[in-house]
Amino acid sequence: MFAGRLVSLLGSAMTPVALSLSVLNASNSARDMGAVLTANTVPPIAFTLAGGVVGDRFSRRLVLLVSHLGAAVTQAAVAFLLLSGNYDLGSLILLEALNGTTAAFTNPALRGIVPDLVPAFRSASGPCSAR
Repeated sequence: MFAGRLVSLLGSAMTPVALSLSVLNASNSARDMGAVLTANTVPPIAFTLAGGVVGDRFSRRLVLLVSHLGAAVTQAAVAFLLLSGNYDLGSLILLEALNGTTAAFTNPALRGIVPDLVPAFRSASGPCSAR
């Protein structure tokens, strides 16, 4: 869990920087860069509540697998568009909106899966005893 989460966080932390520089390089437009970054930022705000409901109703493991797979596919498509020289603002906005939507489902499921992974603490005098 630790290794997977570390890789995911490192990739997620680098993505906005790499995306900004790539869009600026491809379009030479700060407006395009802002549109692409906004497309990635708005969906988590709009869909996190729905992501929490899905994470509670379905297997959190399955939700995480599907959302991480979706994030990988959308980011690979963005990388392909930018590296191949086929810059298209509309496609980038759509892909980043889909990527942001995956984050709206990932984060609540991650918060909920931690108690499932960590065994409950039990002491000799009860679960809440203070020493």
